[in-house]
Amino acid sequence: MKLAYLTCRDGVVLRHAVAEPAKPATATVLLLHGRGEFIEKYGEVMDRLTAAGFRVVTFDWRGQGLSDRLTGDRHKGHVDGYQDYLGDLEEVIERLVRPGQVGRLALLAHSMGGHIALRHLCRRPAGFAAAVFSAPMWDLRMSPSLRLLARGGGRLARLFGIEQAYVPRNRYYYGDDRFEGNLRTSDRVRFARFQGHIDAEPGLALGNPTVGWLDATFDSIDALRREVCLGPPGMPILTLSAGADRIVDNAAHEAYAAALPDAEQAVFPDALHELLQERDDIFEPVLARTIAFLSRHTGPT
Repeated sequence: MKLAYLTCRDGVVLRHAVAEPAKPATATVLLLHGRGEFIEKYGEVMDRLTAAGFRVVTFDWRGQGLSDRLTGDRHKGHVDGYQDYLGDLEEVIERLVRPGQVGRLALLAHSMGGHIALRHLCRRPAGFAAAVFSAPMWDLRMSPSLRLLARGGGRLARLFGIEQAYVPRNRYYYGDDRFEGNLRTSDRVRFARFQGHIDAEPGLALGNPTVGWLDATFDSIDALRREVCLGPPGMPILTLSAGADRIVDNAAHEAYAAALPDAEQAVFPDALHELLQERDDIFEPVLARTIAFLSRHTGPT
C-alpha cells in the first residue's frame, strides 16, 4: 500500500492510499470510510479486495485521519457543510482515481462515506459500474423529539457563532473508548486493532462531532432525500444493513432500496454498525457478498 498526500484546490491536504493486487488488476474500487475512520482501519478489507484482483484507492476525509483537521482542537469532528466532503470526493476521483484507473470503477462506501457517495452518484453517476453501501448513513437513528432538539440547537449554534462546540455532554478524552457497550462492533480483536492504530499514531484519533457537523449532517440528509427523488443513479447497488445498528436508521435503507431502480438489500440480523469490522461469522459473509457483487458488475461485458 502506497501512502501520499493531495492538496485540494482550497488548500486542504488529504492523505490517500493505493493498494495494488499481486497480479494485474481486473477493476478498480474506490473505498470510502465513515466518520472518525482512517486508512489503516481498512487494511484487512483492502488486502481481501486486492487478493480478489481489485486495485483499491482510498483516502482520509478532511477533518479526520491524517488529513488536515479544521479546528484548533484536532479531536473535534467538524466540517462547515457536506459540500466540503463532496468537493473532496470529486477531486479524488478526478485527480487520483481516473488517471490510474484499471478496468471498470466501483464504489465500496461505509456509513458517512455511503451518504456522501450516494449524493455524488445522484449528481454524477457516469463512469461507475456498481456501488456497495455498508450500513450507509442515509439517516440517523434518533427519536423525533431528540432530532427536533438537535436541529434547533444547531440553528442556534450557527446563529451565535459557536458551531464548532462539541455536541453537549460529549467530549473526547484520549483512551476512554472501551469495548464493553460500544455501538460499533462485537468483535473484540478488530476493535483492539483499531485502538492499536491510534496508540501507535495518536494523530489518528477523532473525538465526538461538533454541533455544526451534526447540523450539516441533517441538512445533507434532507438534500439526499431530494436528490434521490430527482436523479437516482441507474447502476447496480447493493445495500448491506446491520440488524442491530443503533447509529443509522435501517428504515432509510429499505426506502432507498425500493426507490432506486437497480438495488438490492441484504440484512445481517446480529450485526452492529461496522459490518466490515465485525466478528468473522458476520464479516466473512459480508465480504463474500461484497466481492461477489463487485466482481459480477466489473467483469467483462
